[in-house]
This record gives sequence, structure tokens and C-alpha cells, in this order.
Amino acid sequence: MAVDLERRGLPRHLVVIGGDGAEQLVPVRVDYRHWLRFGRLLRETGACDPHVLANFPQEVPDGPWHEAALEFYASPVACPHGGGGGDRPQALDVALDGDYVVAAFMQAYGIDLTTADLHWHMFRALLRGLPDSTKLAQVMGWRTWQEGDERKKPAAARRELRDAWSLPRTDEAELVEYQRALFGK
Repeated sequence: MAVDLERRGLPRHLVVIGGDGAEQLVPVRVDYRHWLRFGRLLRETGACDPHVLANFPQEVPDGPWHEAALEFYASPVACPHGGGGGDRPQALDVALDGDYVVAAFMQAYGIDLTTADLHWHMFRALLRGLPDSTKLAQVMGWRTWQEGDERKKPAAARRELRDAWSLPRTDEAELVEYQRALFGK
């Protein structure tokens, strides 16, 4: 659920599939502060309690809303892929790194996070795209550095980056079928 440039605006609801299979659009609070709290409580307790999280401005929806909330929170992107093994150190803790996050957003984008109203997905997109010149990006790089990183031959390092950032390949037959379905031919 990354930023979709084919749509105007950002999502303001979860898509929850009810017990009858019908989609239910559930409005949620989208300010990044709510979702930072959601993530912290999820890590600390492992629970998605909507009453504790206060993400639902209305009643709690029927159906498996947990999956929809987790997808909204993760706002996954297609690249980079691979190499993201679970043994890499945590790069960021927004509670402990709050000063650096605020400074990085101010330096890179001129956004004061202490006063800004910012959609969760916009926050995630800007955080992912922070320039290397910010102290936060440097700190995150130091935290995730692994022994031997600088000993890779330049070609091997470039191959790893190319593979991690390569776009998903579309099967030509799948593309033709999609076009037929789209245009009815």
C-alpha cells in the first residue's frame, strides 16, 4: 500500500473483508503519530487492540481488520527486495531517535514534525527517501553496517544493489491477458 501516483490523495480507510466476503471501507485516523504509536504498541505487546490504539474513529469493524491495519501500517513497497534477513540490526527507533527524525525532516524537506499534520504513508515515503546527508541516515547506516561490507568488490556490491532494486518482471503472456481484459479484445 505504498503511495499510488495514479490516485489523487492518500488512503484514509482500511479495506476489511467481512465474514460474507464483502469489502468494508473503514475510515481510520491517518496522522503519522497514531501509526507510530500503533507500531510501538505492536512491538511491545504484540497486540492490535483498536481501543488501546484509538485508530478507529468509529466502531470497530467486523472481519479481520488486523490484517488490513498491519498492511496500512507497513505500507509495503516493491523495492528493495531480498537480502532483508531478520538478522540485520534495527536501524531506527522513533522514540529514541525522535530528535534526529525531526532534524532530518527539517533539513531535507523543511517540515517541522512537531507541528505538521502528515499522513502516515507520506511520512513513510519521506523517511524512506531521506538523503544520506542527514545525520539520521548516517546513524541508520552505522547501525546496519556489517563486518565485511567495505571488502566487497565494487562489481559484487553493484550486483547486490541491482538485484535488490530491480523492478519485478512482468510475464509477457500475463501482460497480454491483462490488456485483453482491460480493453475487451
